[in-house]
Amino acid sequence: MNLKFACFVTGTDTGVGKTVTSAALVCCLRPIRPVRYWKPIQTGIDPTQTPEAPRGPRPDTDDGSGAGIDDDTATVRWLSAAHDDEVLDAGVRLPRPVSPHLAARSAGVTLRVAEVVSSWRARAVEDGRAWIVEGAGGVMTTWDGQPAKNGGCIVAAGDKRVHAEAMKLLNGA
Repeated sequence: MNLKFACFVTGTDTGVGKTVTSAALVCCLRPIRPVRYWKPIQTGIDPTQTPEAPRGPRPDTDDGSGAGIDDDTATVRWLSAAHDDEVLDAGVRLPRPVSPHLAARSAGVTLRVAEVVSSWRARAVEDGRAWIVEGAGGVMTTWDGQPAKNGGCIVAAGDKRVHAEAMKLLNGA
């Protein structure tokens, strides 16, 4: 069976809506086809928490913060009322709530993205679901490479190499 659909949700900062967008996509796609959510690399995960411990936003917390536990996978599960087979809760989990490369360096972990992607690709092709994959971080600038904070025409990508290629195309290089 071939991979039929995959959507990569990315953003360049914390709190920009990647997780909520991912949950919404799970809900929108569920009536059309089997779906599965995955966040392959996640930072800010408390290593003392067990899978049975409450995680992510819960109705009993005032601010929806999950009582200090930043677990996007649990948040998507809760927001989308996902079944166990609709969420892949596996991948690289790092304690510091910073960008993946900094969290990995701090934890003494080498991120091997190609291995993570290979693992996912094998599963995705095998099950034929629509996959929603939430990334962490990215690059966002104006079309001329300036900081995006002042607005204008924006280009954003989850990977700096993709961003660099987009910039070349936009600037006629």
